[in-house]
Amino acid sequence: MKKTKWLLLATALFSLASFSCNKTNDDDDSSDVAITAISISSSVDTVAVGEAITLKASLTPSNATGTVEWISGNTDRATVQSAGTTCIVKGVAEGTVDIIAKNGNVSDSKTITVTTASSSNATNDVDYTNYSNSTYLVKVRNNTSKKLVAFKGSPSKTTLIGGVPASTTNHALPKSSELFSTSQDFVLFFVTEDDYNANKENLTSLENKPFARLYSYYNTNATNNIVYEISSVMGGDMSIVLQNNTSYNVELRKDGIYGETIGYTGASTINTTFKVDSGDYYVFPVFRKFDTTLNEIVTVYPKYTSGNAAGKACVEYFSLNDSQNSVQLDASNWSSGVAFTSGYAYIRINNQSKTGINLYDGANSTPLVTSTGCSAINSSKSYVFTLKMDLNQSNSTTGQYEYEDFKTYSMLHIGNALNSNYYITGSSETSKDFYAGKIYTYTVKGNTIYDLTVELTNESEMSQF
Repeated sequence: MKKTKWLLLATALFSLASFSCNKTNDDDDSSDVAITAISISSSVDTVAVGEAITLKASLTPSNATGTVEWISGNTDRATVQSAGTTCIVKGVAEGTVDIIAKNGNVSDSKTITVTTASSSNATNDVDYTNYSNSTYLVKVRNNTSKKLVAFKGSPSKTTLIGGVPASTTNHALPKSSELFSTSQDFVLFFVTEDDYNANKENLTSLENKPFARLYSYYNTNATNNIVYEISSVMGGDMSIVLQNNTSYNVELRKDGIYGETIGYTGASTINTTFKVDSGDYYVFPVFRKFDTTLNEIVTVYPKYTSGNAAGKACVEYFSLNDSQNSVQLDASNWSSGVAFTSGYAYIRINNQSKTGINLYDGANSTPLVTSTGCSAINSSKSYVFTLKMDLNQSNSTTGQYEYEDFKTYSMLHIGNALNSNYYITGSSETSKDFYAGKIYTYTVKGNTIYDLTVELTNESEMSQF
């Protein structure tokens, strides 16, 4: 009898345990169904700048319960806002971008083309594509909220280069073989897209009303790595009007001789107007030209020679506001009774080795770039690099800047990614003073990147500007 009771009790416990286990397994199977495939669907594959489209992800199996993560392959082109299997894609800048939906190792992607912002007066003959992954002219950083159209020299249908989206960095303009068949210095002339649309049949009317003008250089023998920057103060309701009856090309810079460029105008030009924001301005003129001997853009600045201002850089101070919305500047004030001074020392690297090299400053792994866009120095090539001078803090107050005549460097070195431990001063512990307006030639020899020698072979004064 005891035996029978124990047998019945054991059978009941076993049945209860089996029921509990089966119930738990059934619950687990119904709450976690893995995603085995993702497919993105959409009725459109383009979106205009500032507008949005919706993408939908279909999951396999249909009862899959995993989470879908949405990713933009380039947030400078488009951003994503996701909610489960649905994603809103908003256009930021023209170009193409891959939108990705993923769960673990399972994913799908869709290429979206971001087009020019839609408008009743939209431009369809200006190319806003970023050509950074192909042959390009130069790169532009637009620090303003305006869409811009770029020209070579002056605005006309035959000098049109392309468009620059608002608030964009490193936008590569298309290179036209008709406009740029050889290396050359030129002026990047910008107008707003609105002004372009309003004056398409009379673009020459915009010649003295640039949004911005930048002195630039296209180099057929280089990667053109320089990024030309459009100042954030451009595009306002105030005006800086420049009269330049001199024989020099003049560039206006904000808050110092190395500051942001406000505008540029060539020799013997009048009434060049730059539209800027309201505010207080310290504007420093510099003079620039391409030196055919150095194959480099040379920059000098005027400084006062007498009185309390002697030695300081020429500067114009003014305030633009509702009570005074325009100021006239005359370049002749900066071309006589002053001393032209180079703001840079120049280092020529003469590569007589059998390997390509770069010039570096300090621990920075990014090579220095010449003013004509060169960085890599191939065998048997010679490039000139510029070194800035420091501000003399003891003799400078706000807006009244005096720059040192020399700067001490100790970490300038030659090489490439494989080996860059060839210091032009002999070692990282040895320093050298580099003087403004002087050209220092260093000759590099060797068969491989591992056995280079660097020698200072010449020092000379640069020619008169």
